[in-house]
Amino acid sequence: MKALFNPKLYLFCAIFFAPLRSYRIGSIFGFNISLFKFFVILTIYILILWWLYNKKIFFLSRKLSLIYFFIISLSLILIISYIRIIDHYGIDTKTRFLAKIFGLLLILFFLFFLSKEKNIQLAVQVFLLSSIIPLLIGIYQLLYFLKKGAFPLLPLSKFSVVSDISAKGVGVLYWKYPRLTSTFLEPNYFGMFLVAVILISLCLLTSKATKKRFLSHYLLLIIVILSFLLLAFTLSLSAFSGLLIGLPILLIKGEKKKIGKYLILILFALFITNYVFTFFFDINIYKNFSGRIILRMATYSDLWGRKTFFKSSIAAFHDNPLFGVGFGTLSLYTGLDIPSAHNAFLTFLAEEGLIGFFLLIAFLIYVFRKIYKKQLYFQQVNSYMMSSIGIGLLSSFLALFISNQFYDAMFSFDSSWVLIAIFTSYAVLPINRERLT
Repeated sequence: MKALFNPKLYLFCAIFFAPLRSYRIGSIFGFNISLFKFFVILTIYILILWWLYNKKIFFLSRKLSLIYFFIISLSLILIISYIRIIDHYGIDTKTRFLAKIFGLLLILFFLFFLSKEKNIQLAVQVFLLSSIIPLLIGIYQLLYFLKKGAFPLLPLSKFSVVSDISAKGVGVLYWKYPRLTSTFLEPNYFGMFLVAVILISLCLLTSKATKKRFLSHYLLLIIVILSFLLLAFTLSLSAFSGLLIGLPILLIKGEKKKIGKYLILILFALFITNYVFTFFFDINIYKNFSGRIILRMATYSDLWGRKTFFKSSIAAFHDNPLFGVGFGTLSLYTGLDIPSAHNAFLTFLAEEGLIGFFLLIAFLIYVFRKIYKKQLYFQQVNSYMMSSIGIGLLSSFLALFISNQFYDAMFSFDSSWVLIAIFTSYAVLPINRERLT
């Protein structure tokens, strides 16, 4: 019974349900309340009850550090940017602001709750477990398409933001190639999530740690193989570009031979799957992906269709270089309904100006350097699980950063913010100097 009043339980539930982006249990002022947000709010409620009963804050065990300056400063920048906008109730203005401010608050919660190594390990393992529902729905989506040539509605679609029965489904047909979205409603979001799952899972698969394993090797291997398969069907070049950066990090920092063996095994499994798909369904994974690349290369001179968006962000930045033009205003410059530069960082530069942009980049550099140093520390003290987690976080951090150079997703969906929060929590874990001696 006591466990039901532990705020950490509900925070881990929030992590588990974070990928269910397409589902909602209601909305407040047009802002969708997902299961993830519900459990974060429930965490706050349980935390208040716990504080009223115990009269102390048990989780606040970190010393004040530079990380709080970054989070508080960025929050103020976002609030000022929102206040400056004339149309406060525009859909794009409101949702973009709330997504970012909620994400920054989430980082603070993680910093408080994940102040111990065992909690970081649990958070990472729950994050990997959170992939199970999207993977199962992705497989269902793929099999349905192979059988009927169309995409199905999501299971329990009445709770989804795509609940109209006349909708064609939650997949995307790119020319003649199916692009899977699963519970993310967007193939690039799904692809970026899968890349993070692959990179972290591979690190844990090859870790020297043998005790206190929460996830078995077999489960991790199944998650990795299915993630690779569904990633191929997202046809997300942004996600694949991140993977191509993340994998070399694993090979440089991790167990090269073990990772190499697993990659060969995974590629063999994909080869067999591709043969079956080609023989029975006339769908060749390799040809689908190469066809997607060829189509994209045709727009190389136009920066793969991003040139207009990049120019629009620069024009918006030129109009207000210090403070930016504010949330949702980029659509005035693109001439489209999309208030995005198709680059997470150019979008932030245009909306928040130089002050917000430099704070964001300084925050990310600070976190990356800290993750790198903490991983080396755990390696020195022979904490293999934490060292492996550090390598996985480093590679997925870079993968997420690279993926968002040609897509604006990093600060837009719950699972991405969960990752950023885990990155930050790991980065500022306390170091026990005595363990080094």
